[in-house]
Amino acid sequence: MFILRALNASGDEFFYTGRAGSGWVSPDRRDAFEFSTIEVARVKATRHNTFMGLHGLRFIAMAAKEENMPVSGSNVTLRLR
Repeated sequence: MFILRALNASGDEFFYTGRAGSGWVSPDRRDAFEFSTIEVARVKATRHNTFMGLHGLRFIAMAAKEENMPVSGSNVTLRLR
């Protein structure tokens, strides 16, 4: 599964939710809409990036789950499910 992650000019992270209206992005990764293929996620990211001037977000497609993602500044490893 794949999700869309977005960053604004300040570096704040958001995730595409698939919802309409003001809730179309969320800072909570758990709210992210999951796409079945990377190709579909990339197409959606490209479409959103076309309107970057309107919403100020830059989207990328990425894997929904990252195994053994290191936590910055520590020797702890998180396992996302």
